[in-house]
Amino acid sequence: MLFYPVVLAYPDGSDSWKEFGEGYALDSRLMEQFNLAYSQKVPSGISQIDVGTLPEDELERLPRTLMVAAGRDILRDQGKWFAEKAPSGRIRRIEFTDAVHLFITVPGQEAAFRSAVEITSCFVAGTE
Repeated sequence: MLFYPVVLAYPDGSDSWKEFGEGYALDSRLMEQFNLAYSQKVPSGISQIDVGTLPEDELERLPRTLMVAAGRDILRDQGKWFAEKAPSGRIRRIEFTDAVHLFITVPGQEAAFRSAVEITSCFVAGTE
């Protein structure tokens, strides 16, 4: 399970990075600091850091994955891109269109939280 994941540890320049880079729970400046903390001594584009750059043969080895995404999130587009890049059926991506990053851990977005927990529970139980 992936909840609004980082798959590229650098500013990706996507529409969501530009549109939600300020005022939506995870700002671009903060995200850049997180990225530096993980990748400071590793060049970008290295798959151990940027899983979004994994070659197709490695993506085929992914387990069945549930990706829960927020629609108003700086990371939305890179998660969507990664899910589309993965072999068909490997990643099931659910997007809560009106939710912002952190809706799983920070109170205030109860409907998205409840739905995400229910979908995740069914995924774990194999009853989806």
